Amino acid sequence: LLAAAGGVSHDIGKASCGFQRKLHSTDPVRDAVRHEWLSMQVRRRLRAGMEWRTAWDLGGREGTAMTTVPEFMRRGITGALEAVDFLIVSHHGLLGPERSKQNRSRAALPDDSLHIREVKEALSRDTLLPHAKLDARTLAEMNATERRLTAMSETVFPAGWWASAVFARAALVFADHTVSGVERKDRKAALYANTVRPSGGKGRSVLNQSLDWHLTEVSRRAADVLPRMMRPDLQGLSLDTVEHILKPNPEPGGRFQWQDAATDALVQLRERQPDAPVLVLNLAGTGSGKTRMNAKAACALARGPVRFSVALNLRTLTLQTGDALKHQLHVAADELAVVIGDAVVTQLHESRQRSSASKLDDDENPLVDDHDTTPGDFDLPPWLDAWVTQHPSQARLLGAPLLVSTIDYLIAAGEPHRQQHHVSALLRLLSSDLVLDEIDSYDPKAMVAVLRLIHMAGLCGRNVIASSATLAEPVAQAVCRAYIAGIEGRRAMKGHPSPLAVPVVLISDGQAPERLDIGGDYVAMAFATRYRQYVDRGLLRLDSPEHPVTRRATVVGVTRKSWWSDPPRTLPDQAVRADTWMRQVRKAAQDLHSAHAWLFPGTASRVSFGLIRIANIVPAVQLARFIAVQGETDSTTLVQVACYHSQELLIQRHLKEARLDHLLSRSAGDEHLHRDPDLIERVRRAGGRDVMFIVVATPV
Repeated sequence: LLAAAGGVSHDIGKASCGFQRKLHSTDPVRDAVRHEWLSMQVRRRLRAGMEWRTAWDLGGREGTAMTTVPEFMRRGITGALEAVDFLIVSHHGLLGPERSKQNRSRAALPDDSLHIREVKEALSRDTLLPHAKLDARTLAEMNATERRLTAMSETVFPAGWWASAVFARAALVFADHTVSGVERKDRKAALYANTVRPSGGKGRSVLNQSLDWHLTEVSRRAADVLPRMMRPDLQGLSLDTVEHILKPNPEPGGRFQWQDAATDALVQLRERQPDAPVLVLNLAGTGSGKTRMNAKAACALARGPVRFSVALNLRTLTLQTGDALKHQLHVAADELAVVIGDAVVTQLHESRQRSSASKLDDDENPLVDDHDTTPGDFDLPPWLDAWVTQHPSQARLLGAPLLVSTIDYLIAAGEPHRQQHHVSALLRLLSSDLVLDEIDSYDPKAMVAVLRLIHMAGLCGRNVIASSATLAEPVAQAVCRAYIAGIEGRRAMKGHPSPLAVPVVLISDGQAPERLDIGGDYVAMAFATRYRQYVDRGLLRLDSPEHPVTRRATVVGVTRKSWWSDPPRTLPDQAVRADTWMRQVRKAAQDLHSAHAWLFPGTASRVSFGLIRIANIVPAVQLARFIAVQGETDSTTLVQVACYHSQELLIQRHLKEARLDHLLSRSAGDEHLHRDPDLIERVRRAGGRDVMFIVVATPV
């Protein structure tokens, strides 16, 4: 009902003289007052009992009624009709921040700054007066739908209306987007909602849908789609695949045995609480099989078809990760999709869109990019046909039981202002559990966005599995609080008043799984204590004689200022550069080589592989060149250097990634290195000298 009520009223503002003239214009026109804001204000006045013409009288030339900010924008949504108003005003974008001098903080209250542009000028030109009246049947449907919604509002707690509005808004965006794509070319309508270009995209746009038809059809479709969104019937992993993933490790007592204990604990939890959403924090160490354990956890906790999305904090290597999951987990090609993307190409495409006014639709929305994915055919229910027809890659993004992507695709689920991108990611989140790899690797600003995604996963009632060998307590606590807040919003939406203790499970390769039942004040109080105790026990184990230290960190001092931070006029010459930090990095690499190199079979040469990570591209390239030049005069060691960064040609970067993926794989030991023809030849050319293989890389 909420989606239907928002749908039937969402475009009332398009009845204005200004918008109707805009539809007849051959040039893009920027609205003085966006039609969503006008729709909300007129609907509020109609609801108060005003006649159609009176409702459009928004304060004379001063526009006082136009600029009146509804109370829910100040204190939040607490009732049914406020939720309807929010859907109407935000269906093309969220509200703006308050720009007053009194409130410049990040917690600025929402305001009308993104919706109202030139009120007085628009009013003086009669732009905001109604061009004609909506059909009486449309107006009657608005009133009837809101009456039914208000009558059932007692079943939803005040805090639940916000959660209800989140999902109803997504259904409204979905419906508005798909209905607007229907070509009707209605004739002799008094009011129109949009235009359509002739077939082939050439020629002048023509009037398309009558406003009355558009309002009632969007309302009908939003109401029809919302329950389907909340309970999507999508394909899961096959039973054979699930059985293979959950199969116990073949080596009893081996280094992966901990996975079986953790899986058993999660299976028992699911048997005792078949419907409870669960948060899993996987703290296992590097090389202990966290990726496989994450998949096991997703299968063990699944309620219904096994579907999960793996989100990576990487700009590349998603294809390699997808291949690794496919081979390690025996996932069939028709069960897996990988989102492929490149930041440079995306930025160029977005820049091209911003520079072309023709890329805006009648509502001033930019056309939506389609995501590039690996090929695959997946069955989808008919209600998604219109959506995937407009965005073909959605068939793979939504249909694949297992999705591997960078975090930037799924992050849109927690960002409603992303419009169609938000709906796409939310549809995926509603239908699959969430796996976040290396959750602690995000910078603080990015972590806020990740927490919004986790909160949304809780609101969707999905399981969340977050893994990191070095999950700091503040990050773990933030993840837990975000997830619990989402679960509480979901319970309020469903009319459950009492707080529910949510299972949070800590798993690690060094100790038995531990379950924490988190709820209420316990989130902020006892979670930190229990989590710290669990981590401390793991550290004690690592410090025991049974687990000797295998990696020791060394801090290398840098005695001179970095040369590239100096002003250009004071740049030192090459000789001085060589005497700064680069020489110390080169020496540190040599020391590590001496400590860890091994004898290459069939030769007298010792070899090692190392990574030097640099924050920025320019110094990374300079360092790689410096090490290469220094290596030319080294009589004891042959140095082979590769520089890897995001600004290389795509084909160049792809070839490097493929080569590094092969060389740096440790799943089968070092035999693949000893048999590699290129390495054999490079070691042979060393003539008995040691060989250092070094990758200088920036984050990509």
